[in-house]
Amino acid sequence: MDFPLTYLFPLQKDAATLGESGDIAGGFKDIDRLAQNAREMWGDVFQEQSLQAHMQGVWAEKVGLKSWTEHLLPTADQERLMTYRALLSGVKGISYFYPNALDDQGMGRNRRNELGIAWHEAALVEDVLAAGRPPVWLHTSDPAIDASQIHAENQSVILVCKDQPYYNRYVDQASVEGLSVDLDSATPANASVYQVGWPRLKQLESKNENGRRVITLEPFALTALLLATNDRQRADEIQQQIQKELPRVAGYALDVLADEQVKTEIVAAHLPPELRGSAALLETGKAALERAKRAFEQHDMTGAYREARAGLLPLQDYRAQAIRAAAKDADARHAPASARVYLNIYFSLPMYAHVTGAGSAVVPGQLRSEILQAEGLPVWSYIDRVVH
Repeated sequence: MDFPLTYLFPLQKDAATLGESGDIAGGFKDIDRLAQNAREMWGDVFQEQSLQAHMQGVWAEKVGLKSWTEHLLPTADQERLMTYRALLSGVKGISYFYPNALDDQGMGRNRRNELGIAWHEAALVEDVLAAGRPPVWLHTSDPAIDASQIHAENQSVILVCKDQPYYNRYVDQASVEGLSVDLDSATPANASVYQVGWPRLKQLESKNENGRRVITLEPFALTALLLATNDRQRADEIQQQIQKELPRVAGYALDVLADEQVKTEIVAAHLPPELRGSAALLETGKAALERAKRAFEQHDMTGAYREARAGLLPLQDYRAQAIRAAAKDADARHAPASARVYLNIYFSLPMYAHVTGAGSAVVPGQLRSEILQAEGLPVWSYIDRVVH
């Protein structure tokens, strides 16, 4: 191969819990660091990253999961963030290691369908992403949110990602409202800027501030995708494609929420009350799922998509509350490293509860079996690492 292919494991390695630091510095920004390093060494060439699609071998075993079969990590939102951070960093090729981790039996239904949504989004502007020059980093009104602009001839794509240092462990507070972004000075003055995604394409207004062109985005969760173009026909074609793909994407979104709801509830059932999140959050997610199902059955794809996306937010917050409650408990009891290792992810909290005497044992593979049974799927005793 005459282009750099690099492998990255940005999730779940946390010195405070697993005793393992990240591959480079830790967290999702390692994707950017690795891309920049490859660019400095190779120049402006096609580069590919292989991104983790599961919690690998020894780290899964450390937190009590069954290695190579109980792939509960990353969550759908983390999979989306990995993908968008790679695109934002100018990576041209992405592979997800390894493929069985995206199968139903490998607990990958949520990730696989979230990738379906993300790649339908990217497909709307894939020509610009593929042909684009190295990214130009942009100033945003929120330092916790990164943005870059990728130019290709007279068009460009702006990618936006909300990141927090702890998002490699759990995601919360995903909603972003009122974000403003300074466009690169190379953006043509007559270019219109559109926020791309379902259920519609939205043209954004811009204003000049001290010689800078600034746009304010529509509310979004975690990631946003924008197109700057003076080609009105292209905007119309994208809107037509959005309408065409909306039923498929709404179905993906419904599947993601249903899977995330089951997984969150199954784990919660193994936790003592003091280590759970707010029950109201679980009920909010469940209510959104039911509304999304009804809308889908009534062929209201816009309503189904919006409800399914909204339902993910309370589940994210629920899991975050549970992890923070367990971490607080560990601090109060001065828990040893052998117990703190289970604070790394939401799905290992039942093990933390057990070793601290607050819950019953959950054997490796048990969560996977319970989740598959709850979703009406057959429970295999193994997942082949080789596709037959």
